[in-house]
Amino acid sequence: LSCPLIIDGGWLLHQLTTLSGFETYADVALQYLKLVLPKSGNRKVIFVLDGYASSTKGHEHQRRTKAFCSDIALKSTTLCTVPKKRLLSNSKNKHELIKLLADVFTQHGIEVHIANDDADTLIVRKALTSSLVNVVQVQAEDTDLLCMLISVSVITKLF
Repeated sequence: LSCPLIIDGGWLLHQLTTLSGFETYADVALQYLKLVLPKSGNRKVIFVLDGYASSTKGHEHQRRTKAFCSDIALKSTTLCTVPKKRLLSNSKNKHELIKLLADVFTQHGIEVHIANDDADTLIVRKALTSSLVNVVQVQAEDTDLLCMLISVSVITKLF
């Protein structure tokens, strides 16, 4: 068995710095997919995302953000006209983008999990479950997640 790759969706969302140059959100989703496919090789990829539908974290982020964006009917055919920072300042828009990414990734054979709220504990659970059979790689930049993984790595095959 090859080493499965678990990708933190929050990490991936920050890998595209801008949405300019993309005509539709389908183009954006395909670009995110292109960022994942080279990392995956022939191994299993598990993509875990925050839910953001109605989280306290999202509301606090909206409160602090000055460049707030109204709700967008974000579909694959929707034209990409709003800067990324503004789009993601609205938790409903972020949730819609996550659903679009989940659909595209699933169509390309990537296992997708959307957490009800914050994805960190779900990422750790997926890593622990996968590590019972094989070594696991987690791609993320979240310090909280790193601490959680270190605390359980003594008994698992995580890296």
